[in-house]
Amino acid sequence: MTQAAAGTANQARARLAGRVPAGRNGPRPAWLARPAWLRSWAAVAFVVATVVTGALERWWVGAHPIGVVTGDTAITGLMALHLLRHGQLSVYVWGQSYGGSLEAVLTAGMFAVAGVGTAQLAATCALSSGLAALALWRNGRWVVGERAAGLGALVFWVWPASFIWRSLKPGSTYQIGLAITLCAVGVLARARKGQASWALLGWGGLLCGLAAWSTPQCLELLVPAGLWFLPTARRLGRRLLALLPGAVAGASPAIVYGALHHWSNLHLPGGGHSAWDGMAGRLAQFFRIEAPLAMSLRIQRSFQWVGGPLGMVLAWLAAAGALAVVVAVASGRAERCRLPVLTLALLPVLFALNPLASHVGQARYVLFGASMGALLVGVGIDNAGPAAARAGQVLRRWLALQHQAQGRRPRLWPPGRPWRLARHHLAVWPLAVALLGALGATALSQAPAAGLVGFPSPDAPLPVNDHDLQVLVAEHHVRDAYADYWAAYRLMFETQEAVDVAPIEHDRNPVLSAKVAASPKPAYLFVAASATLGRFVAWCHQHAGGADVWRQGDFAVVQPATKVLPGQVPRDALP
Repeated sequence: MTQAAAGTANQARARLAGRVPAGRNGPRPAWLARPAWLRSWAAVAFVVATVVTGALERWWVGAHPIGVVTGDTAITGLMALHLLRHGQLSVYVWGQSYGGSLEAVLTAGMFAVAGVGTAQLAATCALSSGLAALALWRNGRWVVGERAAGLGALVFWVWPASFIWRSLKPGSTYQIGLAITLCAVGVLARARKGQASWALLGWGGLLCGLAAWSTPQCLELLVPAGLWFLPTARRLGRRLLALLPGAVAGASPAIVYGALHHWSNLHLPGGGHSAWDGMAGRLAQFFRIEAPLAMSLRIQRSFQWVGGPLGMVLAWLAAAGALAVVVAVASGRAERCRLPVLTLALLPVLFALNPLASHVGQARYVLFGASMGALLVGVGIDNAGPAAARAGQVLRRWLALQHQAQGRRPRLWPPGRPWRLARHHLAVWPLAVALLGALGATALSQAPAAGLVGFPSPDAPLPVNDHDLQVLVAEHHVRDAYADYWAAYRLMFETQEAVDVAPIEHDRNPVLSAKVAASPKPAYLFVAASATLGRFVAWCHQHAGGADVWRQGDFAVVQPATKVLPGQVPRDALP
């Protein structure tokens, strides 16, 4: 055996043993090896540039008004503060019987290391979105292949405007839940390819249980993955039982909560009687609004088409062309496209069965299924390189024939030199990812801040900047107050619980509300433009002995002369 053959045999044995040679540094685990498609420095530079671009997009969102903290997102920060300072952690997000608290745990870790603040809260969510993209790559390679999964993850990182925006909006049910669910799908894919050991299946069951606790949106991926996995499940026999203990362990917080709360976490969220209520309307909404939003063809909240009416026509033509390319690609790669295609086929139905999806319009309830769409786009980009190479070769031959017919020597490419695109496709990858990234950035930049974060409070939009309100409560030593929902939890987090603020309606934390109600004289916080301010002050002068009113900028603080609770005030004076 020659020395080269011996080296090749050693490398093969190292791969079978789960290790790859690393020269003078000795063997290292296979998962640390650089993928084959990243062996060239040009490919590494392309990946680094794409990752930096996605990070800059998130930085822009964080610095832009559309990235400010809202009442919903502040709850994750408050949960992290309660865990860090008081050791208190609820199973679910405050006021819900769905949506696990794992993101609050990660946020508490960030606060412990980097301090408490809105920047740290947003950074935790952004890092979680990075974990989701990484999970899409590392687990998608078992579905569509190494290179297509990597390209799909890069596309997912820079393209869907809704995903980028939500990467800065903590919600406790999105980024971490997506990462866990993708890992669960990756385990099922590995088992389908023959790696169905007891330990792997137990790990897969744990991930499925964690995903079920984290968010009900995991069904967008787990239902099609289960159907895709069904033929393998029949062959596993008793080994399939390894999924059960892991699933019970992962879902144990939800199981314990259900046992203690009459299984309220099994009821459909949204207050609907049945998943069938309004299903037809949500199905129409999916194709009319949610799917274009998920593809960055429409703008969040305004629902305008990117580029206007012409953009609508071009967008749908581009979508039809992309679908044709994907179908053509899938016909030759049917196996690795099967799960993404099945996921996208079931997504409209699963979306329509979700009662919460009828009143949102931010593509948040198609986020999980959209990740498989990104993998399908990765397959298309992966195959676009060879297709372009073949087109280039056809062009080269045609030009050569034209030159020969004219009696000239062909000079477009030196004879015998292979076309470089056929080797590394680096003329196609950056172009495709850049076009999609530009589409996502355009949709993101045109999103109206007033529509995304300027919620009515209650009859006037809450200003994007609430610095004046923070100054007011600090100057007048307000420690307990009531406010509209969108201002209450946001102010409480921004002041790091220096002020306890309970919402007048939509209470998510009864313990906090009871603490504010026990205060001797809680204050009331208003948007100055709200008509309720004048009505409440007039009521206080008639029934509470008067009130002090302090104004600054767009906000006002009212301190009644005597203790006033929201239940004492008529609905027309304090809705």
